[in-house]
Amino acid sequence: MSEATLKTMSEAMLKTMPEATLKTMLKVVDLSHFLPNAKPDDSPLLNHLQCDIKAGESVAIVGASGSGKTTLLSFLAGLDTPSTGKVLIAGQDITVMNEEARAKVRAQQVAFVFQNFQLIDGLSALQNVCLPLEVKGQAKPEAQAIKWLERVGLGHRLGHNPTQLSGGEQQRVALARAFACGAPLLFADEPTGSLDIKTGNAIADLLFELCGHSNQADQADDIEHNSTAPYNTKAPNNTKASDNTKAAQTLILVTHDLTLAQRCDRILTLTDGQLVETAMLSTKSKGEQTGEAGH
Repeated sequence: MSEATLKTMSEAMLKTMPEATLKTMLKVVDLSHFLPNAKPDDSPLLNHLQCDIKAGESVAIVGASGSGKTTLLSFLAGLDTPSTGKVLIAGQDITVMNEEARAKVRAQQVAFVFQNFQLIDGLSALQNVCLPLEVKGQAKPEAQAIKWLERVGLGHRLGHNPTQLSGGEQQRVALARAFACGAPLLFADEPTGSLDIKTGNAIADLLFELCGHSNQADQADDIEHNSTAPYNTKAPNNTKASDNTKAAQTLILVTHDLTLAQRCDRILTLTDGQLVETAMLSTKSKGEQTGEAGH
C-alpha cells in the first residue's frame, strides 16, 4: 500500500472520529512536587510525571496510601500548584495562573465529587445544588437544581438537610450538584469510599450513567431515567444511553476500589511518583465483573 493511500485513509478516519476524541482535556507535562519540609536530598513525591487525557475519557487513578493521589488531584484540578511542571485544562496552562484566574477555569471547566460529600449542613438538598449555580450566575438555578435532583432520584427530598439524608442520598445530592454545573471535566475522589457495598455500587452506576460512560453488558439497552445528555439539559426525552457518547464528560476517578477502577476506559497507577498505564480487563470481563459487583 502506497504512502499516499495510507495518508488518505488516515485523513478519512480522522474526519469520521467524534470531535471529543481529538481534543485533549487534561495534559500534564513534567510535573514534580516536593513536600513542604523535604530536605535537599529527598526524593520528590511526584517525579517528572506525564499524563494526557482526551475529552470524553474515563480514567481511574489508583495507588497505595501515601503515594500522592490526593496531592496530584489537587494539582490536576487547579486547587494548588506543583513545585515544577505544567497542568493544562482544555489547553489552558493553570500552573502559571494566580488563584483568581485558576478559580475562573475551575468554575468553567471543573466539577467535583468528594468522598465526604462536602454538603453544607444548614442548607437543604435543593439549596446545596442551587448555590454553585447562583454563584456562576446561571439562569433559573432552582429549576436546574430540581431537574438534576429528580434525575438522581431525590425529587421527593428537596427540602431535606444533609443530616436528614442517608449517606447514599447525600452522595446523590453531591452528584446532582456536580452535573448541574455543566462542567466538561469531573473529578471524583473516592466517591464510594464512605458507603456500604450495595449503596456504593448504586452510586457508581449513577456516576457512570450521568457522565455518559457505559461499559456494562447492557449498554445498548434504553435507559429511560438516563435519557438526557449529561450536560445538555435540552436533549430530547427519548435519547438512548448509547446516544450520549459524543457528549460524554471527562471523568477522572481517584479510588482504592479496583473493581470500580476497571469500569473506566483507562487505569493509571501512581507509583514512585510516576503514573503508569495499567492493563485493563477485556470488555467481556469488565461487563461480567460489573454485573457481579451489583449483586
